[in-house]
Amino acid sequence: KIPITFKPLEKELYSDQVEFSTRTDKFTVNVQAVLPTYSIDLPHSLEFETCGIQTTACKTFTLVNRSIETYFKWNVAAPFSIEPALGLLPEKGTAMSRSNLLPARLMSMIPKQLF
Repeated sequence: KIPITFKPLEKELYSDQVEFSTRTDKFTVNVQAVLPTYSIDLPHSLEFETCGIQTTACKTFTLVNRSIETYFKWNVAAPFSIEPALGLLPEKGTAMSRSNLLPARLMSMIPKQLF
């Protein structure tokens, strides 16, 4: 037995083969480097009840991280906001967030936030 360790020099996808030879035979071993990917579950949309001007309607939702530690930052347009606006979602962890609807003026809209 000979232990062999491959360490990537850069964070990139890699696929190759290494050929080994013995006195009587040759064989190849596939070597692959794969990158971790993000996998976060969140609702596709949130539906709010109708609310008055300068009145806040709130909906709470959960972010579920199914992969690596992930930073997040929300960028949403008024009259919506999300708290916390940024954060760190631990590996295979969850985080509670709250979406707020605060209309500043009379609007004709379906109070729904899409992600």
